[in-house]
Amino acid sequence: MCSSDLIGGLTKNGITRLNLDGTLDVSFNSGTGANGPVYGVALRDNGKVMLVGAFTTVNGIGRNRFARLNTDGGLDARFDPGTGANNLVNAVAVQIIPPAPAPIPLSSVGSGSGSTNFVVDTGSTAGTFLLNFQAYAAADSVRIYYQGVRLLDTNFSGTNQFSIPYGQGTSTVVTLAINEGIVNPNTVWDFTATVTPAQVALTNQRVVIGGDFTSINGVNRDRIAQINDDGSMDSTFGLGVGSSVVLGVGLNTNYSLPTLLGKSVVGGNFTVLNGANVSRLARLNLDGSLDLGFNTGTGANDTVNAVVVQPDGKVIIGGFFTNFNGLSRGRIARLNSNGSVDTGFDTSIGANNIVLAMALQPDGKVLVGGQFTTLNGTARNFIARLNADGTVDSSFNTSVGADGAVRAIAIQADGKVLIGGDFGTVNGTARNRLARLNADGSLDATFNPGTGFNAFVSALALDSTGRIIVGGAFTSANGVSRNRLVRLTSTGGVDLLTFDPGRGFDDYVNAVTVQADGKLVLVGGFTTFNGLLANRIVRLNPDGSVDTTINFGTGANNFVSALVLQPWDEKILIGGAFSTVDGQARNGIARVNAGANGAGNGSFEFTALNYLADENSTNTTITVVRRAGLTGTATVQLATSDGTAVQGVDYVGLTNTLTFVNGQNTTNITVRILDNLVANPNKTVVLTLLNPSPGAGLGTVNPATITIVDNDSLLEFSASTYSVSESSSNATITVVRNGGGAGAVSVTYSTSSGSATAGLDFISVSNQLSWASGDVAPKTFDVPILQDSAVEGNETVVLTLSNPVGAASLGRATAVLTIVDDDFSPGVLGFLTNSFVVLENVGNAVITVIRTNGSTGPVSVQFATANGSAIAGIDYVATNGFLNFSDGQTNKTFSVSVINDTIPEGDESVILTLSNPGNGAGLGLASAVLLIRDDEISNGIIGFSSATYSVVEGAGSAAITVIRTNGSQGTVTVNFTTSDGTAKQGSDYTTTSGTLIFPDAVTNITFNIPILDDTLVETNEVLNLSLSTPTGGATLGLATATLTIIDDDFNQGFFEFTTSAFWCRHSETDFVGTNYNLHNIPGALITVTRKGGSDGVATVDFTTVDGTNSVFFTNFFGSRFSFGINNGFGSVSPVYNGSFVFGLTNTFFAQAGVHYLPTNGTLTFYEHEMAKSFIVPVISQGFLRGQFGLSNPPTFVEMRLSNPSPGTTLGAITNASLSIEPSTVLQGGGMGFERMWYHVREGMANPVVTTYGSGLVSWSINRYAGSNTTFTTFEAGSDLAVVGTDFTLPTVGGIGSGIVPLPLIDDNVAEFNEEFILQMRTPAGSLIDECFIVILNDDDPAGAFDRDYNPDFDDRTIPPQNSAPGANNTVFAVAVQTDGKALIGGDFTAVNTINRSRIARMNFDGSLDTSFNPGVGANDFVAAIGAYPAVTNTVVTFDTNGVPTGTNLVVGTNNGKILLAGGFSSYNGTARNFIARVDTNGVLDTTFNPGIGANAPIRGMFLYTSGAFNGRAIIVGDFTSYNGTNRNHVARVGVDGNLDVS
Repeated sequence: MCSSDLIGGLTKNGITRLNLDGTLDVSFNSGTGANGPVYGVALRDNGKVMLVGAFTTVNGIGRNRFARLNTDGGLDARFDPGTGANNLVNAVAVQIIPPAPAPIPLSSVGSGSGSTNFVVDTGSTAGTFLLNFQAYAAADSVRIYYQGVRLLDTNFSGTNQFSIPYGQGTSTVVTLAINEGIVNPNTVWDFTATVTPAQVALTNQRVVIGGDFTSINGVNRDRIAQINDDGSMDSTFGLGVGSSVVLGVGLNTNYSLPTLLGKSVVGGNFTVLNGANVSRLARLNLDGSLDLGFNTGTGANDTVNAVVVQPDGKVIIGGFFTNFNGLSRGRIARLNSNGSVDTGFDTSIGANNIVLAMALQPDGKVLVGGQFTTLNGTARNFIARLNADGTVDSSFNTSVGADGAVRAIAIQADGKVLIGGDFGTVNGTARNRLARLNADGSLDATFNPGTGFNAFVSALALDSTGRIIVGGAFTSANGVSRNRLVRLTSTGGVDLLTFDPGRGFDDYVNAVTVQADGKLVLVGGFTTFNGLLANRIVRLNPDGSVDTTINFGTGANNFVSALVLQPWDEKILIGGAFSTVDGQARNGIARVNAGANGAGNGSFEFTALNYLADENSTNTTITVVRRAGLTGTATVQLATSDGTAVQGVDYVGLTNTLTFVNGQNTTNITVRILDNLVANPNKTVVLTLLNPSPGAGLGTVNPATITIVDNDSLLEFSASTYSVSESSSNATITVVRNGGGAGAVSVTYSTSSGSATAGLDFISVSNQLSWASGDVAPKTFDVPILQDSAVEGNETVVLTLSNPVGAASLGRATAVLTIVDDDFSPGVLGFLTNSFVVLENVGNAVITVIRTNGSTGPVSVQFATANGSAIAGIDYVATNGFLNFSDGQTNKTFSVSVINDTIPEGDESVILTLSNPGNGAGLGLASAVLLIRDDEISNGIIGFSSATYSVVEGAGSAAITVIRTNGSQGTVTVNFTTSDGTAKQGSDYTTTSGTLIFPDAVTNITFNIPILDDTLVETNEVLNLSLSTPTGGATLGLATATLTIIDDDFNQGFFEFTTSAFWCRHSETDFVGTNYNLHNIPGALITVTRKGGSDGVATVDFTTVDGTNSVFFTNFFGSRFSFGINNGFGSVSPVYNGSFVFGLTNTFFAQAGVHYLPTNGTLTFYEHEMAKSFIVPVISQGFLRGQFGLSNPPTFVEMRLSNPSPGTTLGAITNASLSIEPSTVLQGGGMGFERMWYHVREGMANPVVTTYGSGLVSWSINRYAGSNTTFTTFEAGSDLAVVGTDFTLPTVGGIGSGIVPLPLIDDNVAEFNEEFILQMRTPAGSLIDECFIVILNDDDPAGAFDRDYNPDFDDRTIPPQNSAPGANNTVFAVAVQTDGKALIGGDFTAVNTINRSRIARMNFDGSLDTSFNPGVGANDFVAAIGAYPAVTNTVVTFDTNGVPTGTNLVVGTNNGKILLAGGFSSYNGTARNFIARVDTNGVLDTTFNPGIGANAPIRGMFLYTSGAFNGRAIIVGDFTSYNGTNRNHVARVGVDGNLDVS
């Protein structure tokens, strides 16, 4: 295979095939070939050809940068890559079929009783077992097994030979069994054997491509991807194989371990998670990425069912496994915080059966439940307790235990233990599936659930009053109907008065947890609750009703088995077998918000922009989801309309009103599909939601489409032309089945005469080709060819397809077969070419005459020379004569002697002629010219000095050198010019052209190309350079080259602290975890910023050390504190904000473990992420009240940044100090704030600040820090809070309770976090103390994914999604519509990861406006946009008397339409040269027709939106004509697109 444009004089665009001798293989015909370069070729084992490159079509059919050809060169229609690759594909590799292993010889001799087995690993899943066996004294039994199947079973004496094929299967092992199961002491035998493995073909040969792309068929794949056999992308490549089933989730919640805080541990039945190989257990960072610091090695050898995280970060797991990372662990193990096995927790014996549940007691002991009957060798029936070292706790005696599996465990505050599962008795007493044990393992008789449950219990939880929530598969509890959920009193009775779950769940509940407010979160395998759709996750109010303040959308698409609440924000971690949550890709693990939506009817939208429906499916189901508020009943209409599908022909239209009752968030509706039994392109139906009921709205995913996927077959010839040599016995014709493969189909084929005659040149055939249902393989038939000896030229046969049967129609129904004549005449004689060239000093010119169109018999022709500008006897020796061709000979030569001289005379010519052909030959090319090149003068060869040049984008210009070689005599010239490659003139460089003049003897000249610098991060770009029209006798050498502009705008920035001085109080750790202090941080939040650039992912390390003098004095003196220093640390009178006096001792510097917990780690900044924070945990010193004395000054911690990742640097503030201040006062009186920082959630019911002391106070706020004139915030992502808008001041009065209510205003607006300084003052107004209040925004929709709205806490989606929203390439133009929506144009192909080719519209909040759909958009950049205003005019009508009779609202001309211009030549597939107008929905406006448009790109535009020229536009750019009329770079266009000649 090779990539070329011209091979053997024939055009072969991009791809051709050569024979072994290098000649062109004419049987391989790729038609018009590729429309761009082919960079790589790979051959599949079936002969089909993979090709990759920069092309977008192959043989006129769209194939973006990779395609597959059939063995004859035709495009393989069964390989459909969809939208293909979005950038160059440079390489392709096809999986090689492994060679067959070498034959394996065997031989042995044996005798005596008993069986003998020979197990052979052949290395192949197929082959042949050749056995020569000799049985001597008695008959022997001989058997051969493969994959449990007995291939040979015989019994004989004497000699036998067997050849037994095995496979193809999945095993490589073959077993020879001699005398299996026979006891005979008299047997004697020997054998020799050879096992010959076969080469096994691949059922799905892997194809991997690499290049510069970032997506394949619209799916993100950065520069490498794997392609399936049908052309689709292998979505598992890069993500791992198989789904991730997560069965257990644990969470690190210990504030004293900041490096582990918030990290989650997941276990289950997976071997891949987040694209990395992990065996059934992994730890995830806060952002959902894999924590590589938790290394489990080979992991568990079987499923992990339960996960418990200890306060010290160690992890206890239970499940099916018997080995972890090579160590024996009997279904339970403990791991260290780094993932290694904790050998101090010995469970090498472990449980003798599955562990299903675990619970950790406060004393470190572990309760274990499951299906085991022994644990570490001690009898323990289904429930046991382990000590902290893994030994069985003998004080918890359950040797009688339960009589069935324990699936759930919950520990009460009093130490008693609730267990649920499949058992019927516990310790011999009837307890159907639920029981409570005392702390010693005995049955608690005070808890009696009566008759218990009629199916298993799998979920247990306790609320704050001690009531018990039970979930499982049951439908009754103690005789009361309760579908899979019930709440019991503390004594076991069913709570009938205050908890009513109605009809309950339709399937099992796996897990339940209770929030601090008493609400219940439940997960499992259910899809409805109380008759409402609730896909596997739901939240209930404390009374059992659906909580309408949270909306989980469409929920999970498969069961959810594990559930954990993050205690600091109550966000919900879930694990299970799902692959999506609310339509978002989440493989086995996800996190969702848990805040409140507030009251409201919500908004309606579809769950997808496009639904697929097979044409023969009869019905397709459409899901409508209600977002945000779920309060009350709300309605919306759904209507269908024609897209490309036609109502009544392709589908049954409908208009329905959908009613959502209180709490309902989804509903389904079916649309009927009609099968038309005709092969046609896929068709679309438009779905629209409209007319929501008052209080409800419409979401962004509206409208949507149904794509009806055609299932009907298209039967056609594989090519329009076929050829066969007359000497061949048959011509093989291929018929293909394209489209769907549903049902059996057939077609009739026949032949008829074209110029060939049936019976003389071919035998006419007619028959039927048939395909079974699902069979889409090509079929063939043969046309017999009849050879003759007549010279008759090529002849044709007409091929016809007819009478399709089944769900099939005809495509290419006729084709032509050409019979190539192999009988020849004496032939035609002529010169090989019309021009021969020889150098004057060579001596002889060899002239070739060829014989074509036949070579039968001997022939002759006469040749002669004559003067042209050369003179016989001076410049050459005249010659003439005959050339004689023997039978079959096709070429002859004669020579012309050239006379060399020393006179510069220029090139001279000799006339060559042929005449008088003999023996029936004809004349072809009978005259030619011999050019004698003078060797005395050389004007040289002009070319580029290199084929490639490069320049850095910021260099300003690129110097290009042109050289003159092989002579430098005389003055010569050459023209040069530049043209666009991927670089665009006007954007990336300035077009340069001209003439280079080489004076006599000059051999090189340099010209410059201006390079335009920008600030865009983009790939390197290429422009083309060319030379042409040499003069003065010079010729062209290297006439084309490329210049690569190297992008220099990728800037990863530098890291530094936001300030050199941070503050907190040692009491920040007090009260953490109480209801009113839920969101506070156990220490100081330290923020690091990334400045000067944010491209790419970058990291920086941080660490803490005890404070040092240099950092302390540098960072603190002159900032918050002012000190006077006398004799080192003597007592003086410094001032704090002009009011606070204290003395200092030598105990300034904090000590790790005394004042704070040391912390270190790595901060990872994703692309465009500007800030990250870490926590320095502080240790409370008790409340030090009163003024600073010598014994309790603030202590100081130093924080350092180091090791910025390559490409980044450190900024100026790489060291900072943290002042840990005592809880003290600024003025006397013993009153103050307990903390310096308070974090309160905006929607909290009772946010408070905590104080100490008592007395009368007043309150004020301070927008400023110290004397600065701008508000200073030390937390990234925060803004200024405004009194009256975001909060109100506390009530003036006394303090004494320790709690001061902080009135917040919940505005239901998604915004930044907000800060202010709250000041406590005396009634006279003197400042007592102050603290920072950070209001955390909570207005992302509850139940939606945890968005990246709060970088302080690094809350990101799991896994990170779309870290850099926006366009994926340059934006050149922006226009804002009157409704506030923004139009953008440029060179991008996606916006917010959604396909939008160079034009898109954004909603007010920056989300993509999906109601504006440009289809395939513009095929090149958009540089200018103009938006017509949306105007509605009032039109008054009058009667004949001039009296007004009415008014009408009429939309203005071109209302809301959009004019765009740039470098494109088509819009959504329709020709539009550089300018087009589209409707408000993005569809091309055909009433604006610019004809042939501009002849070069348009760069700028001004749209008249009022006045005399309303609707017209001024355009400027590179063009010199518009619609065929001269207009140099500026023109005005009319409203209809025509040139405005006025």
